[in-house]
Formats: sequence, structure tokens, C-alpha cells
Amino acid sequence: MVLLFTQTACRTFGQPGGKYPEAKSHIISPGDCVLELGEWSVEKIDALLKETRGIPDPGQRVKSIAFNFIGVPFYPESLLEALPDGKVRVRLSTFDCVTFVHYMVSLSLSKDFDDFIDNLAKLRYKDPEKLGIDNDLTSGNLFDFTEEIYLLNAVNRGFVKNVTEEILLQCNKKPGIFERTIKPLERKKEYGGGFVAPKYESTSYSVPYILPEDVDTVKSCLRTGDIIMFLQVPTPARPFTVFGHGGIIIKGNDLPGNLKTPNNIPDNDDNIYFIHSSLSRGMDETPLGVCIACKEFVEGIYDKTKPRLLSHYLQGVLFPGIAVFRLTPGNGSKSIK
Repeated sequence: MVLLFTQTACRTFGQPGGKYPEAKSHIISPGDCVLELGEWSVEKIDALLKETRGIPDPGQRVKSIAFNFIGVPFYPESLLEALPDGKVRVRLSTFDCVTFVHYMVSLSLSKDFDDFIDNLAKLRYKDPEKLGIDNDLTSGNLFDFTEEIYLLNAVNRGFVKNVTEEILLQCNKKPGIFERTIKPLERKKEYGGGFVAPKYESTSYSVPYILPEDVDTVKSCLRTGDIIMFLQVPTPARPFTVFGHGGIIIKGNDLPGNLKTPNNIPDNDDNIYFIHSSLSRGMDETPLGVCIACKEFVEGIYDKTKPRLLSHYLQGVLFPGIAVFRLTPGNGSKSIK
């Protein structure tokens, strides 16, 4: 069975009537979590969510939250020890490229820490209300394939809407179509071994996406806070998956002041930048961590004071394009009310 993610198919997968029913109470508690918070604490997270709760636009809210994590180091989740069943990892001390997005989405949906960990579990696990928290990589319900989270689970729950085709239609551009069947991945022995398996029965995808050369053309339809997922070209060093990287769009007028002023970026700038968690791609990998994507001035060496346009970034990497997801107002466990 092939999942074709068109506007019609999006309605089939929960836009808006097919989303999962919300649980009557939180499905997990702080006692169910393994907290790896780094410089953060439960109290600091509560304060951050209280401060940003009043921002009505969900894109501006996730931007404001994400800026608080600039500088957090990069570390792959795949290198971490698997947790026992019933435990949810809450890691704000380090991120990899996609877990950064997962945490920012979960935080932006939440009004306090308890809400945050509940939304995190709902995003990261398949139907935890019924299946609980099962961390077995092969037979459990923890999503390891990012495409299952954003093309299916987050859409079905009403956390995000896939707006890729909508954006292209508005700007009279045709989508690229990415065909991919995902398969179980074998982890290297030094990372614990075993197979990481998809959680949905259907594993074939046909995904519309925005071509790199069209990013500047559609920039008027992109918004700060839009979630972008980069389509993955398989190589010997990269798995056969749909998405290989993630980030959050920041339009030029919403860049931090310490980047706008020195770079003469005007307050009305509508160019497309983005924030992500990243390593350099040089021979000597530099852990950039969470940053506004920045210019490379020597191969593998980056200047964090020089923001890099998304269109320029796509010219220098192997990703064939992006899919765009937009946070939906009024959703989430308690919906920031």
C-alpha cells in the first residue's frame, strides 16, 4: 500500500476530523521520565512556557522558545542507551537535528512542564494512551523514523498541518515527488545493536516537496515557525529514510538582533533562514549545536555570526528539497489555555 500525501490524503489521515481523541488526563508523570535537562530545570521550563503562553501565533511562539536553546550541544539520540519500558527520555541538555524539532514542537504546544512531557510522549510514541510506553526498538511503539512522526502521527493528532502542497499551489509551482519505502535499520553493535523498525504497517511513501530552486519563489507563503523536513538521498553513510534533517524557519525580520544589525538585515526582510541543531560537514566535524544556519567560510568551518539563507544551504547539501509543516493553533493536550 502506498501512502500518497496529497490534500485529500491529509484529510484521510486526520485533517481535521480524524485526529486521535485527546486523553482525559496526562498519560505520563515526571516520575515516568528520565530527565536529562542540562542547565534547565522543571521550574525554568514552567517559567519559559508561562512567558510564551500569551503569544497567539504558534509560529512566533515556537521561535521564541527555540531561541532560548541556541548553543545547546549536538549529540545523536541513536548513541544513547535505550530506556526501560515505561520511561520517557526528556533531553534538553543535547539535541540532534530531528530531536531538536521534536522538543520545540512539544514545548510550543504546552502550558507547563506536565503538559510538555505529555505532548512529547504523544509525539514520540504511537498511541501511548492505549499501548503505553514500550521502548523496544523493533517491537515497541517509540517512533524512530521521523517521517512516521510528521507525515502521520503529528498530523493525525492535529499538532501540525502538512502545508507543502498548499504553499506550492499558492505560488503556482509544481511539487517534486519523493518515492521511498522505509525498512528496518540495523544499528551498529557499538550503538547497542538490534533493528530499528517502522511502527506503521504501510511503509511506502510518495511525498510532495519543494525544490531548492523554488524556495525563494515561495518565500512569501512561508512563515516564521514553520517546521521544515529535508528529504534524504541515501548514501552508504546515510539510511534509506524519507527525512534526513530538520529545522524551523526564521524569516529575516524575525532573526535575533545580534544577527540582524551586524549583517544589515532590515526589519522588513522576508528572506528565509532557519534554526537547527547541526554538526559541520567537514572532515573535522565541528559540533555547531543549536544555531541559526550559518555561512561556511572554509570547508567545514562556520561563522555563527553570518546567517545563511535556506536556498543557499540547499545548494550545498545533498537534500533534494523540503516538506513544510505548520503548527496548528488550538491543539495539544491542554492547548496553552
